[in-house]
Amino acid sequence: MGLKYYFEAFRFNYAFFFIFQALLIWSSSLYLDIAIIFLSLFLIDIFPAYEYPDPTGPYKVGYKSFTQGKDIDVAIFYPTKEWDPSRNEHLDRSAQISIRNYNGFKLIFGHYVPPLIWLIPKFLIDLAHTFYKRLFMNVTRNAEIIPKSPNEGFPVIVFSHGLGAFKHLFSVYCKEWASHGYIVLSVDYDEQIYYKWKEYSDFVAVRLPQLEVRRTTIRKVLDYIHNEKYIQELFIHKVKLDYNKVFLAGHSFGSATSATLVTAYEREIAGIILLDPWLDPCNEELFTKPLQKPMLLLRSEQFAKMRPIYEKVERFIQANKEHIFSGYLKGTVHNDVTDFILTLPKNIKHALRLAKETDRKYREDKLMLHSGIVQIFTDTVCQEINRNDPGKDFPGDMREKVLEFLRKNRKEEEFHFDM
Repeated sequence: MGLKYYFEAFRFNYAFFFIFQALLIWSSSLYLDIAIIFLSLFLIDIFPAYEYPDPTGPYKVGYKSFTQGKDIDVAIFYPTKEWDPSRNEHLDRSAQISIRNYNGFKLIFGHYVPPLIWLIPKFLIDLAHTFYKRLFMNVTRNAEIIPKSPNEGFPVIVFSHGLGAFKHLFSVYCKEWASHGYIVLSVDYDEQIYYKWKEYSDFVAVRLPQLEVRRTTIRKVLDYIHNEKYIQELFIHKVKLDYNKVFLAGHSFGSATSATLVTAYEREIAGIILLDPWLDPCNEELFTKPLQKPMLLLRSEQFAKMRPIYEKVERFIQANKEHIFSGYLKGTVHNDVTDFILTLPKNIKHALRLAKETDRKYREDKLMLHSGIVQIFTDTVCQEINRNDPGKDFPGDMREKVLEFLRKNRKEEEFHFDM
């Protein structure tokens, strides 16, 4: 039990292990002892210790963070050749997952089932999330970035999380990009999540000023990376960025942040990555005027069937059909692109070997398929920039490459193409 706490921290099943050990001391029956041991192993199987999948790129991943004032808090993932377990970074040392997920819990269930908030007090949510404090991202803090030739710069991805998330919750994505040579800046937003609301329109209206704050934050981050002095101080020695290859990315509300910033930003943006976007708080102009940028939009099947969310997304796709590749992996839900989905326990059906769909390996495969498609997009855009050739049929080219990727992984029947 002590080892389990050391490696996984205090999860719900920890209390059961204490009870089981007391029963083993009290019991004088061999049959009861055997039953208790098997029940303990059963709980370990339901609540397994989680290890991250390794990134597929040729590099290890380094980690830095920087803050400016009260409104800028950024995690930076980048390619390195170093791996030092003693400088590994925790996923959530400050318990942001617990704080923001409890607020998100109140936001949804407090509207539909108000008494449920009081039935599940916050300390139980904290209890369920404490093991995140002991979960490492398998990155090396303050590692030396890989060397580049003087004329070669690093491509950059600036990522925005959604409501209730935080800067580390998409580390699988960030590490995957970094392992392929990108510098990734994952921006944190500590905004008010929970509001009491009656109509969906009230819920959307509350997000409008938050969207403006988010855009201002991203502008400041982009200004930061365009300052060579700041970048040199951050990485200790001179590091060159390729400002022709700066991508904006986001999940859910973070997608709205990225998409709406492009229309009002004066510097060049190479492309936009929208993961299951929630675009309802966006201005009407976003759904009528093309952004004129290469875009990847990956939806979840869950969001693809939810009104009014999918209606806005489909309007956005139609407005940008000359420059966008979009679709979704079947059987996916909104959080399938987050680290959080991989650390959820198995359900009883899978524990009893009656279902495969909730296996961690299944969820991990979905996430790696997502990130593989994103990698195809960023590589395609960067190749076109290198050739100074935007391509005549970007959506068609992407479709062929994604189909080839899916066939290679024997998953071509699992993807729905929007166009």
